[in-house]
Amino acid sequence: MKSKTTNAIIDIVDDLFAKMSKSFLGFDPKSKTLDGGGRNLISIFMTGLNTTSPTSEEKDILKTSLRITEAYIDGLKSRTQTRILDKINSEVESYSSRSEQLSLNKIREIMGKEFSLAGNNFKIAINSEANKIRNLSTAMKIEKLSTAKGIKDPYVFWVVTLDEKTADKPEKTLHLIPGTTTPRVWRLSEIKHEFWKKGMEQTSIYGGHPHCRCVLTYMAPGWGFDAKGKVKYRGRGHDEYSFQKKQYKLG
Repeated sequence: MKSKTTNAIIDIVDDLFAKMSKSFLGFDPKSKTLDGGGRNLISIFMTGLNTTSPTSEEKDILKTSLRITEAYIDGLKSRTQTRILDKINSEVESYSSRSEQLSLNKIREIMGKEFSLAGNNFKIAINSEANKIRNLSTAMKIEKLSTAKGIKDPYVFWVVTLDEKTADKPEKTLHLIPGTTTPRVWRLSEIKHEFWKKGMEQTSIYGGHPHCRCVLTYMAPGWGFDAKGKVKYRGRGHDEYSFQKKQYKLG
């Protein structure tokens, strides 16, 4: 395959991923200019924090998260470029052996299939990273508000979407009290800042898996759950965390 064709394909993939990255991340990968407008990781982070003026520390956390996500996207872009070039080059060699020329339509067909695959993988990354940064910023907000109220280690729980896509682990075993639809209450300090792995007995701020839709939520003092797992005010002095530990013999 001619170097001119190779460079053209690389440029096409570069431009496609640059547009997707700008839309999703909230900044131009080339200029690194931030853009909090629209529905992107930056706006999700700001919404979770419930602020439009993050502190320097919060900005640093956001930028680190964006860099990590950008690295994932760059990896997907490189794999897409390699797959397209390998397949087209293989077709070119095959056609050349028959003294034929690869048609433009065939090249478009190969690129179309690879772009479709890349798009599906990109959606998985979007869902995973968006939920991760949403829960991370929410945890930061909960910690900040709790500190202002004199609460050292606030209680939190996960709002779980229950349908045919809900995973048994960790959603039904850690996000919920096993065998019930009642969310399990955790101390914020118990939530791990690493990807959840099989065998872990605590939940992760990053969710349970790439398709996790669970949302981290604050449990205020005096509040708990009714028999159906709905949030309910239980009275002054009620401690839902301690209640669950005793009621369900949780470790």
